[in-house]
Amino acid sequence: MMGKEIAVHLAAAQDSLLGDREKLRIAIDNLLSNAVKYSPRGGTISVSLAQEAGNVVLDVVDIGPGIAAEDKPRVFEAFYQGAAAYEGHVKGSGLGLAIAREYVTAHHGRLEIIDDMPQGAHLRMTLPTSNGKEMACSTTQLGR
Repeated sequence: MMGKEIAVHLAAAQDSLLGDREKLRIAIDNLLSNAVKYSPRGGTISVSLAQEAGNVVLDVVDIGPGIAAEDKPRVFEAFYQGAAAYEGHVKGSGLGLAIAREYVTAHHGRLEIIDDMPQGAHLRMTLPTSNGKEMACSTTQLGR
């Protein structure tokens, strides 16, 4: 993020959930990587973590080009890459969001696009605080 001079705003509540720490870390990393990839130099990424109705909700919002309407139905498919241009030299594989959704779904959660942005993208990960898994994972450690 330093090379693009991107500011990150973080608002986080402390909570815990049960799940596979590494898979959840990868899912979050993929969301953040996408936000960085598509954010313009000097842009801003907002990350918020809150508890809502028995769920942990992570929102990642950037001010990049956003997700085109024709790309939204397919953006979580493996190898799909939308038409939006990004600022960088390394082209992605089209697997990041597909992997993130698979890992979130395996934890009985949802990964979705929130259509509330005039510019940029807003992705939301919603995970139940209890899903029957045995490995505890604190949300304060998910991003590490």
